[in-house]
Amino acid sequence: MKPLPRWSARPYVVQNLFNPAFCGLLLWEAIRGYNDTGMEYPLSHVVLPMVLHRDIRYALPSTARTTLIAWLQGHPEHAVLLPSLISRMVPFTSEGLLWATNANVIRVSSLDGKLSILQKPPAADEIVDDQIAEVSHCVHKAGFVGKWLAKSGSAAVIYAILGVRP
Repeated sequence: MKPLPRWSARPYVVQNLFNPAFCGLLLWEAIRGYNDTGMEYPLSHVVLPMVLHRDIRYALPSTARTTLIAWLQGHPEHAVLLPSLISRMVPFTSEGLLWATNANVIRVSSLDGKLSILQKPPAADEIVDDQIAEVSHCVHKAGFVGKWLAKSGSAAVIYAILGVRP
């Protein structure tokens, strides 16, 4: 994994879109949607590529009853794109997780390495649907992705379905 450049050396759009606090909020929302037993760590790397890529986010199903396999079969362009996106987003996911653990909103279990939520991230209540529609949509879909992944199987199964090698 190639390390990320210093914050000041990153393009402005990258600083905004991949802000560790925002990524941490999206990961928190996905983990919250996952279930009470905690999300397997590898699955956290699937969240940001699905939520931050606008075309993928808008193509996500409206209900978790749609299986991941069925969705991928119906969207082959995303099935081809996701493995590369997941790989390229690893540093941003890591930064978001680091921010969230340092802010005490996500914890990593020392027993099984699963991620669980602690408290709400700062400013989470300030995201109002009608004021910041795109941000709100990302947050909403992050919760959906967490719930959807929980119904899709283990991390190993999901990675196999997506064609991603850990």
